[in-house]
Amino acid sequence: MFRFFIKGFCLALVLTTIVVLGARREPALRAQAEAQLVAAWMTQQPAMIEDGAKWSFKGISFNQHYVRLMPIPNRDIILGSSHQMFIRQALLGGKQPFFNHWITGVNHGMDVLPPVYQAYKNNDILPRKVILGIDPWLLQKPTSSTNNIWGQLTLWKTQLMTDFMLRFQQSLTYVLPYEARLTKPLDIQSIMNDDGSFICASNLITCVWPNLADQERLVQKNSSKVDAIFASPIDAELQAQFERFVLAMLVDHVQVAFVETPFHPLVKPAVMQNSNAAQTDRYFRDFAARYQIPFVGSFNPDDCKLDANDFVDVDHLNETGTAKLLTQPYCKFGPWEQFLKP
Repeated sequence: MFRFFIKGFCLALVLTTIVVLGARREPALRAQAEAQLVAAWMTQQPAMIEDGAKWSFKGISFNQHYVRLMPIPNRDIILGSSHQMFIRQALLGGKQPFFNHWITGVNHGMDVLPPVYQAYKNNDILPRKVILGIDPWLLQKPTSSTNNIWGQLTLWKTQLMTDFMLRFQQSLTYVLPYEARLTKPLDIQSIMNDDGSFICASNLITCVWPNLADQERLVQKNSSKVDAIFASPIDAELQAQFERFVLAMLVDHVQVAFVETPFHPLVKPAVMQNSNAAQTDRYFRDFAARYQIPFVGSFNPDDCKLDANDFVDVDHLNETGTAKLLTQPYCKFGPWEQFLKP
């Protein structure tokens, strides 16, 4: 029995050592794999990801690798979230090198967008124009459940376990062929255009609803998302960070424009009655007016003459809605037409 225990202990020690040594190498391997993925996609080679990663692969590092590898400096870029995923080069005139650097997810604070812009500065290739998606969460800290000690401990534990699982799954991609994995592969070419905008692919998203009643049921089911998006008022520290970021771009002689994404007509009453939504909208507009920054959009879809056919869900426009938002003469403020000139 004792001998069996010793053997088990030694085996556990060996396995632990392998895991620890592998974990030390894993970040470098992951960075190398992602750089290879971006390079393959940029050269029209198969660029395979797990199907479950289609809404998470386009993060900060993916965009930074793109900036490092791009053959021609971009003149016009998008910095934002999935709210801006359908903004295409053609909507901005289609004449200048362009890339949509949208990053998926609700990323509270200013940790996501500045690193992508900084990648351009580090390579001495500043863009000429930046269209900035002004999402409410840029000015919000995570909500109340993490404000106390127990909430912080729970958050840290969750983040630790999530990170462990993501690392474990990612590690499998280095040793197993796609045929041996539980999830199916997906080529980035099938969901993302060369300019970084997303395609309305059937395996990705429902852009056009054959039956609007199905869309309305989805929107009503997820209507509480409005309260989640506007759960917090503007945080003073994040507001200061946002202003420093925008003003730094202006100092760099980069032209900046704001895009505010409307919400689905069914949730318009909830948006209009939310005091945090009103505060956020008012702040973005006042700041844009103060510095003569072109401003497009509104949380209110009526301002932009948009209806249910222009939406994917509660808070995402489809291709048609995005095109209407940027090209129709509604809900535009400041020198937008001048901004579009080559």
